[in-house]
Amino acid sequence: MRKLGQHTLLLAIAPILVHFTIKLYAGTMNLMSQPTEFKDQQHPQWRLDRQTVDTLLAASDPTDHNLVELARLRIRYQGFPGARDIQADLDKVLNQWNLTEATLFEKTRQIHAIAQVYRGQTSKRDDWS
Repeated sequence: MRKLGQHTLLLAIAPILVHFTIKLYAGTMNLMSQPTEFKDQQHPQWRLDRQTVDTLLAASDPTDHNLVELARLRIRYQGFPGARDIQADLDKVLNQWNLTEATLFEKTRQIHAIAQVYRGQTSKRDDWS
């Protein structure tokens, strides 16, 4: 008798389980088919950085300061979800100066090891504010 009772209970709830399984699967598939859209963000330093990037684009023979600025901005915008124009122009500057990111960073490490590039450029405002 006991086996018959369990079997009857299983038969009674089986349609309910199938119904919820189908709904769960359909909901998961619906979520997976919808594209995830992320809106680009506006970087708080975009306006100042845009001016710096324009200066770098105009420089045909980069100075140590130009190289350090390019490296600083590459690091700032690496992985940033937005400011696509600045990121593309930073790539253009690298190509214009025939550099890879690795060679740029190597050069700027050497520059920082022997000189204080930002000496005398004091500001009361922090760069990240």
